[in-house]
Amino acid sequence: MTARFRWLKDPLCQTYWLKDPLCQTDRVGVTFVQSLCVEGSSVVAMDGSLSFFEIGVADTGKARTFYGQLFGWTFVDEKAGSTIETPNIPGGLHGDDPGASPYLFFRVSDLSAALERVRALGGSVGDSVSSEDDETVARMGRFVICTDDQGSSFGLHQPPA
Repeated sequence: MTARFRWLKDPLCQTYWLKDPLCQTDRVGVTFVQSLCVEGSSVVAMDGSLSFFEIGVADTGKARTFYGQLFGWTFVDEKAGSTIETPNIPGGLHGDDPGASPYLFFRVSDLSAALERVRALGGSVGDSVSSEDDETVARMGRFVICTDDQGSSFGLHQPPA
């Protein structure tokens, strides 16, 4: 099957690369969902699989309207922004971050061990962007923005137990 790709730039100057949602297979009956393992009818998350994304914008109201109308996403208000309900990968939205690129967070089962590994491989660990209060950790888990050994940013996420 041939996939179709498109670039999109939103009114807040964010640029995204979109794949046609109808083109999710390259072989009959084989569906790829990011880096998740598909076993029968259930999806099993593994370390390194895409855990969630976060979009930083200047104006969250405008972003909610734009993405809600573009993708049909719904938003749930949280303390410092919104969670984004999508058909597949969960997301987040926060304000006061104009011109930011989307942040990608990869799942890990042990955040402390993963952070040690980042450092050992020559990467760096930023300040924790997640709240450490028990209620937030129980609902959203823990996450940290890191930088690889070449300066590219990515996030690590340990989901709630």
